[in-house]
Amino acid sequence: MGYWINKTAWFLSNPLDVGLVMVISGLWLVTGQRNFSRWGRRMVSLGASLIFIFSLPIAGHVLGYGLERNYEERDPKDVPEGDVALDLGGSWQRAWYAAELVKAKRAKWLITSGEGVDRLDARLIRDLGVKEPALILDVEARNTEENVKNARRVFGERCLLDGQPLSASHQPRVLVVTTAVHMPRSLLLMRKYWPEAKAIPAPTEFMVKRKDSKGISWDSFIPSLYALEYNLAFYHEYLGYMAYRWLKR
Repeated sequence: MGYWINKTAWFLSNPLDVGLVMVISGLWLVTGQRNFSRWGRRMVSLGASLIFIFSLPIAGHVLGYGLERNYEERDPKDVPEGDVALDLGGSWQRAWYAAELVKAKRAKWLITSGEGVDRLDARLIRDLGVKEPALILDVEARNTEENVKNARRVFGERCLLDGQPLSASHQPRVLVVTTAVHMPRSLLLMRKYWPEAKAIPAPTEFMVKRKDSKGISWDSFIPSLYALEYNLAFYHEYLGYMAYRWLKR
C-alpha cells in the first residue's frame, strides 16, 4: 500500500503534472467560462511559469548542489572499509562502482537491490568478476524504502549461512552506493529501517559537483527538456526526504 501511496503523492505534486493541469484548466476557463476568464489567464500564467522555472538549468544547479554538497567523488579504493556494499540499483554506474568496492576489498559482500537487477545490474557485476556467494540479489524491492528493509533481512540471512549470526552489539558497516543526489534520502532511510547499521556513503553519478562540470554559464538560463528531467528528479528527492523526515515517523 505504501508504494502506491508514494506514487500517487508524486503524481499529485509533480511540478510538470501540476503545471500542465493548470495550463489546460486555465485555457478551458478562458475559452468556455467567461465569468472565470480572469482566473483562467492567471492559471495559465502560473502553470507555464512553473514549467518554465523547472526547465532552467540554473534551477538544477541550486537544487542539485543542495543535495550533493556534503559528498565528494572518491576512487573505490579510498572508500572506508565496510562489511557489505549496498547497491540501490537503477544504473550501470552504480553497479560498476559497487563491484569495484568489492574488488578493492572495501566490502566482503555486495547486495544489489531492485526490480530487474537480475537481468541488468547482476550481469554487469558478474562480468566485472564479482559472483555468488559474494553477490546477493534482491529482486523484489520497488523503491528505496524496500531496498533498505530487504537488504537488512538478506544481510542477516547471509551472516547466518556463513556461521556468523549477528549479535545485539554488532554494528554492520554498510557502504551505501547510489547517486549523490539520492544519498541524503538513502541515509535517512538507513537510520529509520536499519538503525543498528553504520551507513557509510559511497556516492557516484554526481550531477552538479562533477569534476568535469563547467559550472554556471550563459546557457544555464536557457530552458531545456534535459534540465526539466533532472530538476524533477532533484525535486523528487527533496519531496521524498521531507515525507520520510516529517510524515513517516
